[in-house]
Amino acid sequence: MLDPQSGLSRQAAPKTGESKAVAAGRAVRSRSRLAKRAVAAFKARQLRNRFFAPTMFGEPAWDMLLALYLAEDSGRPVTVSGLANWSGYPPTTGLRWLQLLESESLVRRRPSPNDKRMFFVELTARGRNALDEFFSRAPTI
Repeated sequence: MLDPQSGLSRQAAPKTGESKAVAAGRAVRSRSRLAKRAVAAFKARQLRNRFFAPTMFGEPAWDMLLALYLAEDSGRPVTVSGLANWSGYPPTTGLRWLQLLESESLVRRRPSPNDKRMFFVELTARGRNALDEFFSRAPTI
């Protein structure tokens, strides 16, 4: 939930006279608003690539963070190879940038419970909070 005075808080604090359920509903609406802004940013990047060569604007880390943010909002787990594919980069490029994002504590890998060869990638709290803060402050596209 975004608090305009103090910045981001992941927990929705009830306002005076408001139940915890109402506060939680407010937090979901706020998160939904941020996700819509992220979708718009992702679509704008895809549109840009129709008019300009994608190699002109190489930002694999940002594309991967956007992809994870959108996947998290939809509740879908993302594999390492799926992240590279979804963000539009070859697997070797994806792995190199994934290592950087991990070293910055923005994402983490976790093993699949069903397949020991597969790993899922997810945002850390630090990564999610940074993206929430970015989309709460960024101008609308």
